[in-house]
Amino acid sequence: MKRTSAKTVIILATLLAVAFGAWAYFQTGYWQSLLLGLARTSLSLAIGLVVVNVYLKLQEKRQAAVPLFKMIVPSISAFHNDYFIEQGRLKFGTPDFNTLLRAYQTNKRDPKALSPAQRTGLYEIIEANRDEVVVILDKISDQLKEMSFILGWSFSPRIMRASLDCRLIIVEFKALDLDGEEQTKLDACELYLDIDATSGAVVATLAELLGLKDDEWKS
Repeated sequence: MKRTSAKTVIILATLLAVAFGAWAYFQTGYWQSLLLGLARTSLSLAIGLVVVNVYLKLQEKRQAAVPLFKMIVPSISAFHNDYFIEQGRLKFGTPDFNTLLRAYQTNKRDPKALSPAQRTGLYEIIEANRDEVVVILDKISDQLKEMSFILGWSFSPRIMRASLDCRLIIVEFKALDLDGEEQTKLDACELYLDIDATSGAVVATLAELLGLKDDEWKS
């Protein structure tokens, strides 16, 4: 059934339910029972069609979400792998970079939990790669915006919240003036770490919602 015809039937069924119910109010006995039965049937039909219509819309959005997911993943992976993990390991070494990440994650994502040397090292990574990173972040933000527009809140509030969180942090990061002040280092470290966390959450949440296993999308 086409969407427009389904909507028309839903409206007609609802109107019939109201009409039969109103007519039954003025009847007694057999006719009242008959009209109330017709009202219930019409209302059940309208509700059933609404449920089916919502289901079909969600299925359509789910089908659209798969190519969107495949479009978004490479950009987020490029940031995570090339400018987060690789740069962190080159700067600190794998064990010390893992220690930095644990310190941040286990202290409620507070950049003050990082040592001065850790903050300075991470800030130097950010400063050295700022221009290239902003290009990737702009691409991620645009893709998340397109995803939000296509899927909408009716698809899943979880993925919309994750997307908005990531886009907001990207905006804040791009607005930073890297002047080398201690507060700037704290802000830059916090935002950089949170971009990786929130963009990763977008990928993980969307993969879960689509029922995709790791081996279906992770390279």
